[in-house]
Amino acid sequence: MTKSGERSTFTSVVRMVLAAVLAGFVALTVRVLIEQSYAEFVETATANAATGLLFLDLVVFLGMACVWMIQDARRHGIAAWPFVALSAAFGAAGPLLYLIRRPRTAASRVA
Repeated sequence: MTKSGERSTFTSVVRMVLAAVLAGFVALTVRVLIEQSYAEFVETATANAATGLLFLDLVVFLGMACVWMIQDARRHGIAAWPFVALSAAFGAAGPLLYLIRRPRTAASRVA
C-alpha cells in the first residue's frame, strides 16, 4: 500500500472512531437534557469546588477548541460558526463533528 493509501485508511479509521465517540456523546447529552434543563445542569456542575473546576475546565477547553476551529476553517475556506454554535449548545459535539467534517487537503495532512 502506498503512503497516500495508508493515510487515507488511517483517516477513515480515525473518522469512524470520532463518529462513534460523537454518537455516544450525543446519546448521553440527550439523556441528560431529558432529565435536566440547562439551568439545572449548570447548577449541578457548579455545586461544589470539584465539579466547578471540571465545569471551568470544560469551558476553557471548548473556548480553545472554538478558536482553533475558527482559524482552521478560515484556512480551509469553510464556515466555522455552525460548529462553534454546536459547541456552545452541546459541548464537545461541536469539535467532534468539525473533526469528522473537516476537509482533508495536502496542507492539512502535514499539520
